Amino acid sequence: MIHIFAGTKAELIKIGPFMRELKNENIKYNFIWSGQHKDTIDEILENFEIRRPDTYLYSGKDITQISQMFFWFFKTLFKSIKNKNKILKGE
Repeated sequence: MIHIFAGTKAELIKIGPFMRELKNENIKYNFIWSGQHKDTIDEILENFEIRRPDTYLYSGKDITQISQMFFWFFKTLFKSIKNKNKILKGE
């Protein structure tokens, strides 16, 4: 299985065509979203006709300040380590 990790609008725009091609070729992938730009992904997902993430590592507001990024980093790091088998689907 292919694991795709993204978290910003720019990353999703870059990886979106690849994800659409995986979908078109019926290749399974695990979409992990770090959540830095959560509020802005819906339109991009629709435009590329790709599904929503399998895992959200962060579900708060968009990260727009350095102080927010500090807390976001440690929160997502802890969640990733604690739930690594679930996030990576046992791989």
